[in-house]
Amino acid sequence: MNSLKSYLMPKDVGRMLRVTSATVRLWAESGELKAHMTAGGHRRFALEDVEQFARDKHVELNNPAELAGTS
Repeated sequence: MNSLKSYLMPKDVGRMLRVTSATVRLWAESGELKAHMTAGGHRRFALEDVEQFARDKHVELNNPAELAGTS
């Protein structure tokens, strides 16, 4: 896996897709959204995979640049 800084957490993906982090986890568990697992068992998502998922599902993403630094 590349640097974890290039990967998004479920809450960040949820904000981008306008869903809860629980929904993001369900999509990852079902294989609909590609996730990478950390050594500690946490899911991380590549921005490219999230963008592809959004295109496939015809979902408009919130701008990730606008979400940076929000908690």
